[in-house]
Amino acid sequence: MLASIWIRTMQLLNAHLSSTSTSTRTQYPLKIRGKAVSLTTASNWVFNFALAFAWAIPPGFEHIA
Repeated sequence: MLASIWIRTMQLLNAHLSSTSTSTRTQYPLKIRGKAVSLTTASNWVFNFALAFAWAIPPGFEHIA
């Protein structure tokens, strides 16, 4: 069961990461491609950090002692 969950998670993660960077790399001309990819990567990191920071302690677990 855990192996199938892990495999599915890795599939979704791989699909998400490759599609974002590939679409950004092919969408812009070479002149601004570096800045566009940098902005995409930075916004992805910031959003993932915000999600991890918001759900660092799941609701209901802060009172467990």
